[in-house]
Amino acid sequence: MSDGIRVLHVDDDPDFGELTAILLERVDARFTVETVSSADEGLARFTTERFDCLVSDYDMPEKTGIDFLEAVREAHPDFPFILFTGKGSEEIASDAISAGVTDYLQKGSGTDHYSLLANRISNAVSRHRAEKAEQWMHELGEKSDDVLWMFTSDWEDLLFVNSAYERVWGQTTTSLQRRPESFFDGVHPEDRARVKTAMDHLSEGNSVDFECRVNEREQYSRWVWARGHPITDEDGTVVRLTGFTRDVTDRKEREEERRATVEFLRNLSDVTTNPTLTVGEKIEQLLAQGCEKLDSPYGIVTAIEFDGEQPDSNHGTQTVVMSHRSHERSQPGQSCSLSKAYCRKTIEQDDLLTVHDVRATDWEGTSADERFDFGSYIGGKLLVDDELYGTLCFASQTPRDRPFTDAQKTFVKLVSKWVSYEVERELTRSDDDDATLKTRLGGD
Repeated sequence: MSDGIRVLHVDDDPDFGELTAILLERVDARFTVETVSSADEGLARFTTERFDCLVSDYDMPEKTGIDFLEAVREAHPDFPFILFTGKGSEEIASDAISAGVTDYLQKGSGTDHYSLLANRISNAVSRHRAEKAEQWMHELGEKSDDVLWMFTSDWEDLLFVNSAYERVWGQTTTSLQRRPESFFDGVHPEDRARVKTAMDHLSEGNSVDFECRVNEREQYSRWVWARGHPITDEDGTVVRLTGFTRDVTDRKEREEERRATVEFLRNLSDVTTNPTLTVGEKIEQLLAQGCEKLDSPYGIVTAIEFDGEQPDSNHGTQTVVMSHRSHERSQPGQSCSLSKAYCRKTIEQDDLLTVHDVRATDWEGTSADERFDFGSYIGGKLLVDDELYGTLCFASQTPRDRPFTDAQKTFVKLVSKWVSYEVERELTRSDDDDATLKTRLGGD
């Protein structure tokens, strides 16, 4: 924004108007003063040109300065308007204030009055520009998903923050305005030392760039990236601190997904290619790893037999072949009707069956729920020669806060495919029947 100040002066005395323009421009070199002799002409110029302040006489033919002020205020309620009049009275002053005048000044002899007028104009324009800048900042801030902020150099006073803060931090802007240091409470305790170091560097005049976890209400599950810059005065002293904070939770989760997927694949490869382990030992290790990585204490491999020749998920028997950290109802060798097992729903799916919170499903109160009382579950089918052999699943009696990740689903899919392949290979290359294989796998 330019430092120049363009003034429109309205006075029915052309000579006085010209003198006022000369003296104002002499007092303050920033001023450019245009003069017109009527309120109508002034309003026409004001609506078609850009000015920073209006200065008007009161007593003019046809329309007074108050009439001019009221016309301006219809569309510009906050624009700087100074009534500069030779007729001073309490009644005129009261009318001017009621109409929304910015300032009121009586004409007088001598040049001191023009210095005073110049000062009033400068102050009014500065206030208006600051208010407009703050308004524009708020409008810009409300269109941004980033948290935009500005503090004093010592972090003791909040100068600006937009409403995105409430969504990202889980705190109100009102609480932050009341206690500016409260944003620090929303930072993960393990990250606070690093954030405090960044704050100190910023106060010392250095730009900063860092990431941390925030939002206590969401168990600090949000990741943010913050960049801050110091604002200095002419002497180089830091006077304000400004910057933005961006929610990067999605990016961090994608990075974690990639890392977890690579780790899952590496662990799967290490186990399945280990020549010293039997098939049963490999399955046991994969169940143990799955329980750890899925935060589910129970890992179970089952075999399923249907009552008739045609598969029917409502009529059959589930038998536990192997289990890790066995549930009391899922010990190896234990059987139950499919109608009382979660596996019934698993084999009805084309893909994995994933339930992070059983309470949010129609499972509660079912026979399976009463028998096993699982809070979360993820399971897939085991196929041998393209026919159903059984299931592989991981479960917990505690519901999960969040759904299973893509990396976790990938792990379960791959383990299910590998177990299916190994079972098929064992049945093909040995004379064991299905029942013998179940016993051998479970007893390894």
